Amino acid sequence: MKHRFLWPAARRHGWLLGLILLLGTALRLWLWWRTPVHQPANDEVEYLAVARDLLAGRGWRFYDTYHWLRAPLYPLWLAASLWLTGGELGLSALPNIALSSFTVYLYYLLGREVVGAGRTEQTEVAQAERAGLLVGGCAAILLTLATFASLWMAETLFTALFVCALLLLLRAARPRPLRSRALLVVSGGVALGLAILTRSLPLTTVPVVGLWLASVLRQSMEGQVVQRTRLALLLAVSFVLATLLTIAPWTWRNYQAYGAFIAVETGLSYNLWWFNEPHEDEDTIFNTLASIPNPAERADYATAKGLARLREDPAILLRKLWPNFNALWMIKPIEDRFLLPTYYQDVPFGMFTTALILDDALYVVIALLGVCGLVLAPMDRSKILLGGWLVYVLLVVLLTHGEGRYRHFLFPVLLPYAAWLVSTLRVRAGRQRLGSRRLYAIAAAVLALMWTPLVLRYPTRWAGENLRRGWAMFRAEWAEQAGNTDSALAFYSQAREADPRSADVWLAIGRLELRRGNVAQALSAFDSAFLIRPSYIPVNVSRGDALRRLGNADEARRAFKGYYTDELEMLEWAWQYLETPHPTTVHVGDGLDFGYVHGMHAAEQQLGRRARWTRGRAEVKLQGSAAGGRVLLTLAAPRPDGQPVAAKLCVVNTCRQVNVGASWRTFEMIVPGADAYRLVISAPTFQPQAHDPRSADSRELGVLVEEVTLSSFATAQQDEPWLVQLLERRMAGQ
Repeated sequence: MKHRFLWPAARRHGWLLGLILLLGTALRLWLWWRTPVHQPANDEVEYLAVARDLLAGRGWRFYDTYHWLRAPLYPLWLAASLWLTGGELGLSALPNIALSSFTVYLYYLLGREVVGAGRTEQTEVAQAERAGLLVGGCAAILLTLATFASLWMAETLFTALFVCALLLLLRAARPRPLRSRALLVVSGGVALGLAILTRSLPLTTVPVVGLWLASVLRQSMEGQVVQRTRLALLLAVSFVLATLLTIAPWTWRNYQAYGAFIAVETGLSYNLWWFNEPHEDEDTIFNTLASIPNPAERADYATAKGLARLREDPAILLRKLWPNFNALWMIKPIEDRFLLPTYYQDVPFGMFTTALILDDALYVVIALLGVCGLVLAPMDRSKILLGGWLVYVLLVVLLTHGEGRYRHFLFPVLLPYAAWLVSTLRVRAGRQRLGSRRLYAIAAAVLALMWTPLVLRYPTRWAGENLRRGWAMFRAEWAEQAGNTDSALAFYSQAREADPRSADVWLAIGRLELRRGNVAQALSAFDSAFLIRPSYIPVNVSRGDALRRLGNADEARRAFKGYYTDELEMLEWAWQYLETPHPTTVHVGDGLDFGYVHGMHAAEQQLGRRARWTRGRAEVKLQGSAAGGRVLLTLAAPRPDGQPVAAKLCVVNTCRQVNVGASWRTFEMIVPGADAYRLVISAPTFQPQAHDPRSADSRELGVLVEEVTLSSFATAQQDEPWLVQLLERRMAGQ
């Protein structure tokens, strides 16, 4: 069997790798398809803000007031993704998904490289390929990696670049011609530099990796000792230079912008202050840092505060070791573990059970096998490089702070060595022991240390509540789909008993009551949900809709304002998910238009009326009419230049071009019969800030919409037949 780098030598292994890549891609697309747009959480909020600034040509101004300066590559990647997808948030995840699927292939190569280092025999090459397939298969189905592919987070990009760098460096350590070796070394440096520009964690390891590279290259080269040493040092220096030169443009940009040396980012300075038991609360720290205009000075101030606190109480470092160790390894129910429209939402039963198997259980197995395999594996170039990285990450996390998502930094080590252990046990079972007694003792001690965060601190109660509530909700939904509403209510009651803190259960009860026509009972259920989750967007929107149906306009407006919620997010959720009868008239911006309008900004007072600006392409839902009718739209476009705006109005494949001026004007469209109408308003946009640099308004504004009304032909047919004929002739002439 001839060894090949890019694809398995055995045909059956090639087919299996192809299936693994398809499975990984399908899983990622399925997760994305279930929830194409989710509520941003954690770092996503920051990354999206920076990416939108970059797209709008505003540069890196976000960090002028933010508490740290972030590495630049992922915001650039996200900005490019948004540009490719026309600004559609849901579609912008597709490049990340493609990259994550390709990373599955990189993991296959890395696993094969680690297990197959120095092996040439046919059976040993086949063993390495099987180990690579095991690594690729785990990377394909591990829900941690698959979920982050659809998140606007830097972990997927960093993992791809870092695994690529490891792979290139390990390949360079193999015996090969000098030119090929030099190309791999420089490419590995560039890949590592790009990974550092995504997350700066590996920055301080560059000199150490250079020394490792010089050592392994010297051993694998042929020739005299002096010549081999010189060539190895030259290649190691080339690697370091390639890495640093990749970072250098961003470092130089920071010096030009801030007048100080900032290699990549300043997150460490913030961590030194906030994660060392500061005397100040979080709001005080944020406000203090925001008041310092220069990120370099901001970082110096935060560093000084953190170091001063450590000098005051050095025992802080000891107190944080065990909590940080637990935070790195433990399974924690945080919002970025699941793809949901909003992070207040309960995880559906199918999604939760899938995560228990492909996230929690699989991660525990990988972590235990991976650490055990790393300890028992022979001391070779792969173990020194990957094991050194694992130790380095542990030290950084222990001394700064730990988070569950930092396990992404560990998978490039855990996955290959878990596969090494499995493949080695398979081959050597019954023939010889692995390692020495001392290694077994070390492995046992390490596994015992990991057992607490991995198993003993698992959130068992949380998992049990989710399973019981999810199973009852699942049965209720099936009963509801079958038309058995009484059984559905009984199952919803079981779900409520399983998890009394769930707002989603009350929401489901309220929606069921709405479908049964019991609006008052639905409102009562929504009120119960509001007491549990007052900031939950579906709760506020559902309460507003129920009050609107009951005719309580003022109370409905208060509900639609939300409770510390964003109006645009409320508007978006209502458009996508709210099941409410469509009206014949929509007073846009009056506080009762939620669920009826889309693609518009927050309501405001303009030209003496409440209205909304469109964002280029807006939509309005209207009640249908079997006989057809006419749609009346009240629009305005007060542009700084005073020029009219050419807008396009479309309903049921019927379109009309209109010129919208600076004052209010009503336009008319004749529309054919349909069950429901969706009016599309398209108009070119402008940015107030581009016309007036003193303006803080950077929105993209199209036209103002104040009212949309449908007048059905059915009413006219009863009273004025001549009007129907006139309107039908006009419709035929369009």
